[in-house]
Amino acid sequence: MARERGIHVVDFFLDMVVAHGRALRWFTVVGNHRKDRLREMVKSPHALITFSDAGAHIRNMAFYNLPLRFLKLVHESQEQGKQVMSLARADITILDSQGLERDLEQIESALGKQGGGLRSVPPGRASLIFEAAGVQCDHNSENTDKGVQCMAQKPVAILAWVGIFLAVFVWSGIGPKDRATWVLEVLPAAIGFVLVVWCYFRFPLTSLAYWLILVHAVILMVGGHYTYAEVPLFNHLGDWFGWERNNYDKLGHLAQGFIPAMIAREVVLRLGVFARAGWPSFFIVCFCLALSALYELIEWWVALLSDEAAEAFLGTQGYVWDTQSDMAWALSGAILALLVLGRVHDRQLARVAS
Repeated sequence: MARERGIHVVDFFLDMVVAHGRALRWFTVVGNHRKDRLREMVKSPHALITFSDAGAHIRNMAFYNLPLRFLKLVHESQEQGKQVMSLARADITILDSQGLERDLEQIESALGKQGGGLRSVPPGRASLIFEAAGVQCDHNSENTDKGVQCMAQKPVAILAWVGIFLAVFVWSGIGPKDRATWVLEVLPAAIGFVLVVWCYFRFPLTSLAYWLILVHAVILMVGGHYTYAEVPLFNHLGDWFGWERNNYDKLGHLAQGFIPAMIAREVVLRLGVFARAGWPSFFIVCFCLALSALYELIEWWVALLSDEAAEAFLGTQGYVWDTQSDMAWALSGAILALLVLGRVHDRQLARVAS
């Protein structure tokens, strides 16, 4: 085009900038466009094949699909009998090799328009880039880890979770021992349900976290139905073990530390709140103990405001150290959760991250 106008290529480029401003887009090859030379470079023992962070330079250097173009080179070389790297079946298939036959140089096929220009893909939306190469998660592969999907990808698990919650919720509300106590005890479970639905679309949790939340909700709703001092199963257990009181409330407070500990752990680790390894556990234990203390304060305030429901809601059953005991159980639950479920939770967090 510069030759057609009889001017230098740099002058032509500057004219285009003046005429079109920031709307100007152009394409050029800056290196590695000779396939034979590129194969030699890849096969060289002095070459280190690595990742690319060029997704941060979409507007200036469109190397965002370097990994895909590299895979395409390996794929084409294999078909042409000029193998540059060995091939082996992956444990998890994430690429449709047929998709690598498409033109990976068409940037706009992978990136959308925004404000009249190209935009980079935000974190968590890498599928838009890979779409040009036919990327898909192969959950039906024989080598795929059956647990790699989070609960957000399992409709049966979702229906089971919601069904169990609603069934227990309805049952607990039918003829409870004390209606005022039922409202007070079940309210946290109802709030938890709303938060789970809200997080499902914005910050999906691991399956472990979802099921633990359901267990905690069931404990709350059962306690709301019978009141914590009169749960029949723990009356029978009291007879067997010689307890002087119904200890269902202690189960509730153990869960009050155990389950929030895993939820707090998930949030803290996924958001990278702490840089050093020891601080998350320390913070989580302190958080759960503070949460238990806050709940004890709420029980005290409710007791002051409601004389009728106070005794049933507090569930002290005449135990003078009930408040301190409740917090101790919550503290024990938090520590126990970190010790018992830490590694299981780490594996699920790794799957969510991948």
